[in-house]
This record gives sequence, structure tokens and C-alpha cells, in this order.
Amino acid sequence: EGFDGANDKITTAAGIYKAQSVQIQNMADRYDTLSKMTKRTADEEEELQGILVTLQEEFGRSVVSIDDETDALNLNRDALDQVIARTALLADTEALKLVHQLKEKRKVIKLEQDEKDAIDGTIDSITSSSAAMAENLASEAALSDVTATNIIAFDEFGNAVDRATKNTNTLRESQDESFALGVRINELKEDELLLVEQLTDAGWDEQKIEELLNQT
Repeated sequence: EGFDGANDKITTAAGIYKAQSVQIQNMADRYDTLSKMTKRTADEEEELQGILVTLQEEFGRSVVSIDDETDALNLNRDALDQVIARTALLADTEALKLVHQLKEKRKVIKLEQDEKDAIDGTIDSITSSSAAMAENLASEAALSDVTATNIIAFDEFGNAVDRATKNTNTLRESQDESFALGVRINELKEDELLLVEQLTDAGWDEQKIEELLNQT
């Protein structure tokens, strides 16, 4: 199974738990609102009983008990809060698997970017010195022509050529390294974006993602 396939499964599981958590919390909030009403309409009473029936069917008597004498449904609010907390924890546990990957991606991106910045600095330095080196090479060439019999001048011209060649080779190597790092960084950023999209699709907004990042 591939990396993307595994993450798809994590995303699906996280989304299911997240949706369940939100749904249960919404039912709990609605129950609180309805139960506090001193006078409920017939529709409101039906809605209240419907919530109790749904919770009883989903979580059993530990959350909604049935009165032995009246058959009335009684909600154990503390037990329901525990269910909500457990479901939210399951959601966050799955989401954290993606968040951990996201954090690691960002670490690698920073390291790669720092390396690329350093190489780009080298490229700038080599490029800025190229003009001066070219002038020096021309000067040495002229000197060697004028004093053709002067072995020292001729040798200095050869040294200047060697320096220029080495400088050019270093520039090319640095440019190749910078390009390769740029490609790598772009790939990592695409992976980063995909992870954020998966978390967003599963129900976590930017603020919640940052909160989870701070937990890891």
C-alpha cells in the first residue's frame, strides 16, 4: 500500500470521528436548549424525545437509561460528555498522524531551503566576482603578450586561466545543486499542501491544525 493510500485511510477515519464528534455535540447542545424550556411545543417535545431515542440507540443505557416504571428516557449528561470527549480524542489521534507528517515536511523544507539559500549566496558571490576576474584575465593576457619572453608573466597568465576555469566550474555545479534543491523543495511543498488539504477535508481548519502542530 502506498503512502498516499495510507494517508487516505487516515483522512477518512479522522473525518468520520470528527463528524461523529460534531454531530453528538450538536445533539447535546440541542438537548440542553430543549430541556431547559419550561414550556415546549409538541414539535419541540417530539424533537427532544427523538434526541434521547437516537442517543439511547447509539450508546445504550450507559448514556440514556429507561425508567422501569414510566419507560421515560433519562439522559446521563456526564456520560454523554465522556462519549463526546472520547470521540473527539479518536478524531484528533487520527489527525495527529497527518499533522506529524506535516511538521516533518516543514522541517525538511526549512533545511532544504536554508541549504539552497546558502548555495544561492555562493552563486551570487561567484557571479559578482566574474567581471573582476575577466578584467584580471585580460590584463594578464596583455602582459604575457607584451613580455612574451617573461616566463613569470606567462605563468601568471596561466594561473589566471586556471582560476577562471575553476570559478566557472564551481558556478555550474552550484547552479545545478540549486536547481535540484528547488525541484525538491517544490515537491515537498506539494506534499505539505496535500496534507493540509486532507486535514481540512476531514474537518480541521487552519487554527485547529496549528493547535495540533503545537501538541507534537
